[in-house]
Amino acid sequence: MSADDVISLCEIPAGGSAADQFAYQMLGRAAARSGARLDLEPARGAAARLTFPDGRVRFIRCDNHDVNGAGSADTARDKRASAYFLALAGLPVLPSCTVTRSEQVLTPGPLPEKVAAFTATHGWPLVVKPNSLCGGDGIGRADGEPALRAALTRSLSLDGTALIQPFITGHDLRVVVFDGEAHMAYVRIPPAVTGDGIHAIQDLLDEHYAGAAGTALRPAVRKPDRAQAGKRLAGREGGLTRIPAAGERVPLADTANVTTGAEVMDVTASVPRDIIELAARTCEAAGLRLAGVDLMVGDSLRS
Repeated sequence: MSADDVISLCEIPAGGSAADQFAYQMLGRAAARSGARLDLEPARGAAARLTFPDGRVRFIRCDNHDVNGAGSADTARDKRASAYFLALAGLPVLPSCTVTRSEQVLTPGPLPEKVAAFTATHGWPLVVKPNSLCGGDGIGRADGEPALRAALTRSLSLDGTALIQPFITGHDLRVVVFDGEAHMAYVRIPPAVTGDGIHAIQDLLDEHYAGAAGTALRPAVRKPDRAQAGKRLAGREGGLTRIPAAGERVPLADTANVTTGAEVMDVTASVPRDIIELAARTCEAAGLRLAGVDLMVGDSLRS
């Protein structure tokens, strides 16, 4: 298996939500493998302490921690800036088109020349992302110009800058790197309904959110908002009346984040060495001791 032309990184999040507790589990496993100890404040689960074998102590509270340097951490949260510096280091990143609120993309009329050129080069679908948010907030898929404008409207309502990128298929893999070593790797699987060749998407949605048993549907660990999922699928080709083929997965979310209901599969033992080394090189290039490196990989993960 090799990496496709996709790589990004983020700091491991923390906090009190269910998704953040999952992040603490990942961090705890990484800490244990490196000889460190993670102690979680029990009341709210929003603060933790890392104690290293040499006695050094570092604290984590929500999205703030002092394991990484402040400048490196802030840059890692900036998708545009971090991609630029990763590319300078020779690492593969997605091509992007940057759009700001001041540009005429939200009003009627022709798209800005750079946006039109980007869509002509890369085609549909595209993905729109707020530049500085995490957890899947504001990310949307666009299958045409109206959907692109809608996705930009949402992203730019949350962030002053948005990125347009090609839509890439493959395994959404996150590798947790701590002090130059990969300690955990897991695939994130978007929540989805599964077609049976008989029922329309609307019927599958009704059954999925009703939690009906005895079907081929596989509920996600967390379900995304039903209204948002329905609106998203209504805008796809064929809409809610389309009948998916038997076995076809119809994603309910445009992202594979735990916060949007993604399932998680531990593949630490089966990730090839070249992917592990790529993740470690990414952290080194970004000046981070601790990070989750996100990659899209094309082949099956085999043990």
